[in-house]
Amino acid sequence: MKIFLDESCNMKIVTAVRAMFQDHTFLVAGIDSEKGILDIPLYPIVADLGCEVYICADNGQLDTRPAERAACRKAGLHWVGLRKVPAKGKRGATADAARLIAAFLHILDDIKGAGGPRYYRLERGPKNADEAIDEVGEL
Repeated sequence: MKIFLDESCNMKIVTAVRAMFQDHTFLVAGIDSEKGILDIPLYPIVADLGCEVYICADNGQLDTRPAERAACRKAGLHWVGLRKVPAKGKRGATADAARLIAAFLHILDDIKGAGGPRYYRLERGPKNADEAIDEVGEL
């Protein structure tokens, strides 16, 4: 399956996601498509590239811009939304990559039975140790 990563995604996740899902092809905005294309004209381009899944970090596409949601559906794309983590550097990238990697097998399973385009909004990832670690103690 081909999956498209929108330029709103943290591009530091690409290597990790590709390594975990080597049987899928991940295309990247600005590399496999022109950079800076608005979402509504981008969706049919992504579909023409053979992608079935569109991943972005712009949840407004789902919440506040119904024309974008309709255009994604019309292009036949499943939409995956990463919620931005207010963390810098490796902490933000690992939170994004970990959430997508953990959820993606479930998303793929759900897509198999889907009768049409679906959306998947992922949980926020941990931004600090308290959110990432359930329990810690002396051994």
